[in-house]
Amino acid sequence: MTEFRKTTALVDEVEKGLKELQGEEQQPGTHSSSELKEEDIEQTVKKIKSWMENIAEIEGKMQGFIAKAEEKDPDKKIYGPGMIKRVKALAVRAEALRPTAEKLAADWEGAYEPILQKRKEKELKHQEELLKRKRQQEQQEEMRLAALRAKQLAEASLREAEERRAEEEKKQKELERKRELELERKRYEEQKIKLKKEAERRKKAQEMSSSEALQLMRDSNNEYQVSRMLMTLRTLIANIVNDPGVKMYRRIRQANKHVQSELLRYPGGEDFLLAIGFRLKRIKVDDKEPDPKLVLKKKILLFYNVKA
Repeated sequence: MTEFRKTTALVDEVEKGLKELQGEEQQPGTHSSSELKEEDIEQTVKKIKSWMENIAEIEGKMQGFIAKAEEKDPDKKIYGPGMIKRVKALAVRAEALRPTAEKLAADWEGAYEPILQKRKEKELKHQEELLKRKRQQEQQEEMRLAALRAKQLAEASLREAEERRAEEEKKQKELERKRELELERKRYEEQKIKLKKEAERRKKAQEMSSSEALQLMRDSNNEYQVSRMLMTLRTLIANIVNDPGVKMYRRIRQANKHVQSELLRYPGGEDFLLAIGFRLKRIKVDDKEPDPKLVLKKKILLFYNVKA
């Protein structure tokens, strides 16, 4: 197909489309235009734009055809009378396309403008909603992060407080332990001193005569206390003198309530016993005792000999 025939076919196609559009009952600006659907208007506007592009292409082709038809130089002239006639006829038809198309375009684009505006407003509203939703999400996220940071800070503060409390408790326990050790050391030192003094006193008492021990008793107690002590000593010594072979009389249990209340709790009582030959010694006194440590803590005054 030649270029002219292609252009003629394109003109036929555009003319046909424009005539069909002009012949439709529902046109913009008529009483029935309200029945037009947005999709139909949009499709029609697209058709007109396509036709306008075709018209521009046709006009470009027609300039070439007209130039060849109007050529005066016989040597360059290629169109015969029939072809020139056809070109002129087609040029008339082509010139009529643009005014018709522009009028239709103005009418339909005017109808399409509210649709575009409505769509723009809808799109703008949609964008605003998206922006609003995004801001809300951002605010929610900020609030969530703030709450998370606050929670983390609270947990960190709580951990620090717990660590400080644990450290304080540890320090307090260490301090208490040091105090206990110091008290224990002091008690130990005091006990050592006490035991040393008692040992020195007992050693001194063992070296005393019975008369010296008796004088110590009298110097350290009142007459009533001395009389009670002497009565107890008289009984103890009489038992040994009367029955020297009885082993039970030669042992005095230090924890004996009568001996404690009548003799040993008074100053000089133990000293007198030591002076006449008794000695303080730890011995096992009960084989049935469940705790050996308790057995060893029970003390008995053992009598070895009586000084003259």
